[in-house]
Parts: sequence; C-alpha cells; structure tokens
Amino acid sequence: MVTAESTGGLIPQADLDLIKSRISIDELLRGYDLQLVEAGGGRLKALCPFHNEKTPSFSVNVDKQFYYCFGCQAGGNIFTFVKEYERVGFPEAAEILAQKAGVVIQRTAERDEQYHKTLAVFEALKFAEDFYHDFLLRDPGADGARQYLAARNINQEMQARFRIGCAPASWDALLEAAVSAGHSTDSLSQAGLIRENKSGKGRGFFDEFRGKLIFPIGDAQERTIGFGARRLAGDDDPAKYRNTRETRLFNKSRVLYGLPQSKPGIRRTKAIVVVEGYTDAIMAHQAGLDHFVASLGTAFTKENTQSLKRYADRVYMIFDGDSAGLKAAERSLELLVGENLDVLIYSLADGKDPCDAISELGGEVFWQKVQEDSVDIFEFKWNRTIESSEAGSSPQALSRAVGEFLSLVAKMSDKIARRVILNKYVEKLGLHGISREDLPLEKLGLLTPAKEEPSAQEPQLQESRMEPLLKEVLKCMVNSPAQAQSLWESVPSRLIAGEMGEALDSYVKRELSGGGFKQSDKLLHDDMHPALRQAVFDIFNEQDDEPGGLDADSSLQVENCEKDLRRWGLRDNLESLKEERALACKAGETERELELRKEITGLRKELSRLRTETMEAMETDELTMSG
Repeated sequence: MVTAESTGGLIPQADLDLIKSRISIDELLRGYDLQLVEAGGGRLKALCPFHNEKTPSFSVNVDKQFYYCFGCQAGGNIFTFVKEYERVGFPEAAEILAQKAGVVIQRTAERDEQYHKTLAVFEALKFAEDFYHDFLLRDPGADGARQYLAARNINQEMQARFRIGCAPASWDALLEAAVSAGHSTDSLSQAGLIRENKSGKGRGFFDEFRGKLIFPIGDAQERTIGFGARRLAGDDDPAKYRNTRETRLFNKSRVLYGLPQSKPGIRRTKAIVVVEGYTDAIMAHQAGLDHFVASLGTAFTKENTQSLKRYADRVYMIFDGDSAGLKAAERSLELLVGENLDVLIYSLADGKDPCDAISELGGEVFWQKVQEDSVDIFEFKWNRTIESSEAGSSPQALSRAVGEFLSLVAKMSDKIARRVILNKYVEKLGLHGISREDLPLEKLGLLTPAKEEPSAQEPQLQESRMEPLLKEVLKCMVNSPAQAQSLWESVPSRLIAGEMGEALDSYVKRELSGGGFKQSDKLLHDDMHPALRQAVFDIFNEQDDEPGGLDADSSLQVENCEKDLRRWGLRDNLESLKEERALACKAGETERELELRKEITGLRKELSRLRTETMEAMETDELTMSG
C-alpha cells in the first residue's frame, strides 16, 4: 500500500516520532530474522546482516534504540536499518515502517488528494494483476498461455509466486471488469492499462494488452507498477515483447524484473545475477537460484547499473550466446565499468537461453558452471576485440581493436583498479609485439603519475580521525546538555579546523539550534560523517558501561574538559609564539624577540598553574573516595 512519501509529500516529524514510539528496534530486527541474544548491560548482540562474520559483532542498545556493528561500523536507528537492509531511500524506509506501525501519515489537503490518486493507480494495477492471473488459471481462453508455460517447464508454484497471467484476446475485457469493480478510467489510464481510442472508428478506451502472456513487474516494496507481455501463437503483433508504457510509476530503465522475489537470496549470497528474459529469471528461481533478476529488454541502462550497486557488490551478467546477446553484453560494458561494480560475464554456448540451460542442467550444475566459466569485463572485451578473428585480419584491424579495448579501461573511475588492469593487459599486448610506448595512453588519459594517488590519500586518512579532545567535548555535551552551548563556545577555532572539525562544528550547531542535546535518540542522522557517527555510538556505549549512569560525575567531566580546552589553547598559542620568536631572532629584531620571550614565559607559567590545579583536584578526589 502506498503512503505519503511515495507520493512526494514530506513526512511530518510528529509522524516519524510516532513510528519510533510504536516499533522497538529489537522487535524490528527479530522480524528480519536476526537471532538476538543477551549481551549484558541492557544490550543484545547478533551476527551482522551487513557483512559475513562468525562471531557476533552486531550490538543492539534497546534503551537508546540503536544498533552498531563493531566489525563493519554499520549503525543507526530503525529507519537506518530498513534503509540499509532493504536498499531503499529514507522516504521508502519511513513508508515501510509506517505500514508496520499502523501510522497514518498526516498530509495537507493538496497532498491528500494526490495521495488518493496515486493509491487508486496502485489499486488498479493490483486489480489487473489478479485479473490476469485468475484468467490464466481458469479460463479456456488462456490455453495458449498455459501451453507455452508448460513447454518452458515453468511449474504452477512459480506461476503463483511471480503472479504470471494472461490477457484475454478481446478489446476491453480488463476495462469492463475494472470499471465494474469501481476503478475509474482515469486511474486505469494512468496505470498504463488502457488506451483512449483516437482512430476515429469509435469512442472510448480499449485494453493495452490483449491475448498475451503477462508478467507483473514490482518495485522494491513489492508493489505492482507495470507489466511485461509476451506474444503468443496466433498473435500478429510484430513485437515479441511489450512493456507497460512509461507512467509516473513505471519506467523500464529503472526496474529489474523479479527483484522483490530475489532480495532474500541476494542478501544471502552477497551477489546478484542478471539475465535477459522473464522466463530465464523464473526458471532460475524454480531451480533454487533465488538471486536471479532480469533486465527489461537488451538495452541495459545507467539506472539499471545503479540499482545493481544498491543491492550487491558482485554482479554476474548472463547473456544468450547468439550474436544479439553478445552485442547486448558489449553495450552494457561502459555503464558497468563506470559504476565500479565487480562484474563477471557468462555467455551461453550453442545459442541457448538461460531458461533452457537451467532446465536441462539443473540449478546447481548451471550455477557452478557460471561461477567457474565467467570472465571479468576486461577479459570479455579482450576476447571480443583483440583476440577476435577480425583483429587478426590486418594490422589496422588490430590497432582499432587495441584502441577500443583501452577506451574501455579509460572509463574506470577507480584509479588504482584502472592501473592494475592496464598493467595486466599491457603485458599481454607484448605477446602481440606491441610495447607500452606504442599505445595511445596519454591521449586516453591513462598516464596518471604513480605518486598522485598516495599523496592525495594521506591527508584524507588524517582528516577521518576525530581528535581525542573533541570526542571528550562531544561526550560532555551529550552527558550534560544544559552546558553544551557554553562548552562549545569555549572550543578554540583552530581545534575544529579541517574536515573532521568542520563536520563536528556543523553537527553541534544543528543540534543546538534544534533544542540541544536533550534527546539522545535524536542525535544520530543518516548524513553524519562516519567518524562522527562512530564517536556518538562510542559515547552511548560508554554511558551504559558507567555504573553511575548518564549523570555520574558529569559536572566534574565538564570542568575537566574546560581545563583541557584551556590547556590546548595555551599550547597552541605557545607554539605560534615560538615560531614567531624564531623568525624575529632570524631577522635580528632583538626587541620583538624579547617581548615574545616574556609572553612565552607567561604562557608556560599559566600551563604550569593549570597542571598543578589538576593534580590537586585529583588528590582531593582520591581522598574523598578513600574516606
């Protein structure tokens, strides 16, 4: 069922809070089959669902309603978990949780009207799915469709799981049934189920699909958004396959067929396999290969590659072994390379399609062959260009093949991986008598200096760490929210210079403007800097480990933190003065050098005084505790 976010409306904070109040994180995680066990201190633990591990490192804090994995640093609240696990955006995650919580999203009148219009379209699509499926199962008019499915060895269980259907051959069977059931022609038209008759031979509407085998196409939330249709015997349609025309809900370049049925298998195998046809994907599932999906047509798109990246890092592409299948594979290469996906390609022999091959070999044997015989993108391209018979026909043809191959390598955005691939195949080109100097590497932008990447990485590694003192400041603000504003104002500006400091400064100002640090369950955000997110998790975990609870010694913590900040500022000023004094001495500015020496002496005395105060305070605390 559709809710506010999928119609483009903003979800009010009050509704998000209501969702959080109704769904406990431990209940949510158990609903996703996580085996949670007691870990002590009000915490639970489990094997992490986001990476492979044998020892549980996934920690759940029930009191604060967040999770954190000490292995892969995944962490967040109920919204973050659904977003990452289901591989959807925040609006879709909120929608899924709203449904679980039974929360009705509040909307303005304008958004409420749009919501109901969109809901009506989804309901029309669901009606059509049921209508087509019921027609396939019961009507004599679907004999041709049933015969086709039997010939492809697709059993009734898969027909039910994928809700396969058949469209009656008459012009308006769906239209009449849908209108009788209360669906408007406007909703049916917006769903792409009917068309208006504009031929001049009559008025009204007619069904989009007639006399065809129907494959419902769902989105990531398992809602039907469109249909694929296959021509059957006796149909004079010149197109073998047709899809729902583009609508507000359906765009075939953004959809992978079978994804709703494949998500559990993809999560389990950490891989996704893409085939070309609907029946290929269905037969794979029938054979136990439940991580197979299909692209809608041979034109693989950029949106398809981005969808793949959301669901798995490793992708297998299976193409028919005929010339059309191989050409389709080549058209996909540039898009796949640009997304930095780990892609392996498997081409079927003898012109078979995956449906026939799986039916003949069985799922286990077929999948083993795919894993053993797949090649990476560049090996596939090498075989299709430089090792092809055309490239061997003349020196000029080989030169063109080399240029085509290197152009693909140049499209890699990961510089390190690109260099590894380049070195590997430059060496192989040597077997053809082609040296590195002969290649148009500079023209293709493949001559990146070797030292460029390491030097660019080093400062980034430094910036990703949070200064221990800044982490202590953050901890004090979380533990003592009433003093957060004044404490942050005492932080020296030079301490928060750089990427990490700027991220913390932006975060703190955001929290202070929203009411401070008083609600710990709202201190985690999806857009937080990774190091900052980890620091907040560490603080929460430290709080739970302290016997005195959240407020234990918080005043003393703030007092000590303020002294640490003063010491840091004094040391920073001291270093600046020492540098300035060295320059004055070098320039022969004796008077200035003496002034700076006095200032340095004064700062050292102040540092010494602070150190003495700290030692005396520690001794007093020890006496108090021993007394």
